[in-house]
Amino acid sequence: MTHTKKLNVLIIEDRALISDLLSLSLEETGDFETTSVSTVKRAFEVKADKKFDLVMLETSLANPVKIRDVQDMVQQFDPAKVVLFGRSTIPMFAQNCLDIGVSGLIPKQFSLEALILTLKLIHTGQKFIPSEQQMATVSDQAMDRCSLSRKEFDVLKKLTEGLSNKDIMVILGLSESTVKMHIRSICKKLGATNRTQALVFAQRHGLI
Repeated sequence: MTHTKKLNVLIIEDRALISDLLSLSLEETGDFETTSVSTVKRAFEVKADKKFDLVMLETSLANPVKIRDVQDMVQQFDPAKVVLFGRSTIPMFAQNCLDIGVSGLIPKQFSLEALILTLKLIHTGQKFIPSEQQMATVSDQAMDRCSLSRKEFDVLKKLTEGLSNKDIMVILGLSESTVKMHIRSICKKLGATNRTQALVFAQRHGLI
């Protein structure tokens, strides 16, 4: 008789009742082992004692989760898959998390059966984004109209979110000099003298 290896799941949730119910529900299936912590800091501490297959990060912790916290988690828990879960997630924050390697977004409204299937899907290496949270993407025609490269357009999108050069570096995995180079190129191609004018042009012409 063969036994399927259980998936080790780290749950980061600061509401004890929800955390306990989630752990119990997953473990009762016989397919998961769980460890629960209430803060991102504590998650990094338990990492030293155990290897995880999946990390479930609640998006509405008492101490707000920052994009750099998520990036550190993706990098340091690798090859574990990091998943955001919560009742709602700000679209820009969710997209930035996906850009830096988060493997999925799981709504708390999911049934237990849907949650289990989604976790197993993500563990195989696939990403999961609920249809209602799919992020809009620009068409190739829009980029062609302004002659922007894909990377330049990615930088332009992050500029519209009010992100600093350093935040854009983190999210897109670029050096600061490369980000500055892309911004100069964007301004030149859009006929703008600065990033503000470039954003106004892009918005008026439906590029973003």
